[in-house]
Amino acid sequence: MLAQIAAVTANFSMGRPKKPLKTTDFMPGKWAKQPKRRRPSQKTLVRALNIIFGVTHKEIECQTDSESRSTANP
Repeated sequence: MLAQIAAVTANFSMGRPKKPLKTTDFMPGKWAKQPKRRRPSQKTLVRALNIIFGVTHKEIECQTDSESRSTANP
């Protein structure tokens, strides 16, 4: 029933599609048959945007525990 209401609303709305929608377009069984799109990871997107905008980051120098102990004042 909800699929019928959704199809009628979409077909008779102000922004209606060029090709009329059917009730089966709004049924979950139809969604399950479509292959899922793989999204790129957030890390991949950030790296691509950094390359596009020319952003570079400095390497952070981390001190290990042994270095910090040897430089500490006794």
